[in-house]
Amino acid sequence: MAPGDFWRTAESQGGSLLADLVHDLSQPFEIEQDDRLGLIYEWRDAALCHFHEDIQLCRWVVITEVGDWIAFYSESV
Repeated sequence: MAPGDFWRTAESQGGSLLADLVHDLSQPFEIEQDDRLGLIYEWRDAALCHFHEDIQLCRWVVITEVGDWIAFYSESV
């Protein structure tokens, strides 16, 4: 599925992934140095973390300095 099709399908089914992403990217971020990826930019909202079994899940976005998307997790709590 092409990215545009994915976003349209998610939004048409009542999902708020794109709105969540816009919100997350407008928040403060941290810059980390990764040995393999170089500089990475990370947005994580601790207020939107929850536990599933023994794993803590948080809404977060990680993008490299050159613009490669490494992660986007946005399960609504």
